Amino acid sequence: MQLGYAAWADLFYRPAMSRPPREAFPWSVRGRRSMRLPDRDYRQPGAYFITICTKNRARTFGAVISGTVHLSPEGEIAQGLWLAIPRHFPNAQLDTFVVMPDHIHGILILLSHPDAQPRPRRFADAVPASISTILGAYKAEVTKRLNALRDAVGTIWQRNFYERVIRGANELQAVRAYIRDNPGRWALRTPRDR
Repeated sequence: MQLGYAAWADLFYRPAMSRPPREAFPWSVRGRRSMRLPDRDYRQPGAYFITICTKNRARTFGAVISGTVHLSPEGEIAQGLWLAIPRHFPNAQLDTFVVMPDHIHGILILLSHPDAQPRPRRFADAVPASISTILGAYKAEVTKRLNALRDAVGTIWQRNFYERVIRGANELQAVRAYIRDNPGRWALRTPRDR
């Protein structure tokens, strides 16, 4: 069911009592909706700009001092496991990345995968060799190792991740520059963001 702008506006500007029930929305079963593009197969070859944030933006992975990232032991684990992604997922290559105190930026390049037959995307469906599967495995392993290191239980990540499909050489160069310059911009953040 496709809703135009007027229909969406009508849904959200009506009094609460006249809104449709939550069951009317496909993501209501899980309490959230997917951030992924509905018609995109995230196993397709290409470059993806990835951002993963720590829970509550906690500075788990280290500190930035004079524009240089100094990783904590937790940050070293996160970096080491990021570098290990291609060993576990042969269709994945790494490009520029940085582990910041409270997030990770990286370019993940997917190569063609022999099992990448086109298939419709379903919400909460684990798709082998997809961006979601790769990042889910990465986040799970980082969490497991950091919990063992700190003798703790629980997640260290925000739910989900952010991704952008990189379209073309100019955009790839711009994203690489953004990632490389990220530690230098850390000091320019507003006090509320620090």
